[in-house]
Amino acid sequence: MKNVYFLIISLILVSLINAPSSAERLVENSGFFKDVKKLVEHKELNKKEIEKKIIDNKTIGKTLNVTKEFGRSLKGIDLSRIYAKEVAFVDADMRKAILDLGNFEKSYFVACNLSNVSMNASDFSYAVILDSNLSNAKIKIATLDYATLVGSDLSGAVIEGTNLSYSNLSNVNLKGATLINVDLAGANLQGANLDGAKLKNVNLQSANLLGANLNSTIIVNSNMQNANLVNSSLKETTFEYVDLRKADLRWTRLSKANLVNTDISRAKTHPLLYESDDFQISIDAMSSK
Repeated sequence: MKNVYFLIISLILVSLINAPSSAERLVENSGFFKDVKKLVEHKELNKKEIEKKIIDNKTIGKTLNVTKEFGRSLKGIDLSRIYAKEVAFVDADMRKAILDLGNFEKSYFVACNLSNVSMNASDFSYAVILDSNLSNAKIKIATLDYATLVGSDLSGAVIEGTNLSYSNLSNVNLKGATLINVDLAGANLQGANLDGAKLKNVNLQSANLLGANLNSTIIVNSNMQNANLVNSSLKETTFEYVDLRKADLRWTRLSKANLVNTDISRAKTHPLLYESDDFQISIDAMSSK
């Protein structure tokens, strides 16, 4: 009989160990996420309405099993390896937060301060990050495919080995940012500011850069086939070993741009807004290939 009791107790303990965390149960079963999603999709970002649907700073410490005490701020909080899928953060101060190895898939960050945040090896697939400050963020080996970062500030950010394919980065500020081995294929960068940014081994195939600012940007060994650069500004931009085949360069401002070993064959180049005779010669030479 004792053996039977021992077996029953063992089974109960195993089930408790393998049971989903409180955060997982909250995310899986609660309805607040759907309400936030509906509000965001309809751009009805009324703060009072949306605050009723989110996990506030006091609640998050319990639901996400965060042991560190904090008041109304999440500044410097360590959320590494956290399971926060489909969680909403609104107007949260998360400066210098550590989000490494976390699962934030389909989560919402609205008007959050994420400056100097660390997002290494985290999953932000399909996440929505609106009008948030990610300046000087460290984003390495992360997944942000199909993410929405409309109107967010990524100036000075270091993004490396990250998947941002088919993401929406319209009107994003990437001034002075560094992008290395980043996949931006099919991404929407319409109206984005990449002034002075450094791009190396970046895939921008079929990306939309309509009206984007790439002044003084350095782009090296990158793929920009079929990219839409209509009405973009490329003043003093450096292209080195860049594939611009079939790219749309109409109405692009190319004053003092520098193309080194760059292929623009079959690109749409008329009309161009250029001021340098040397640049016009280089276009003609490369276009004739």
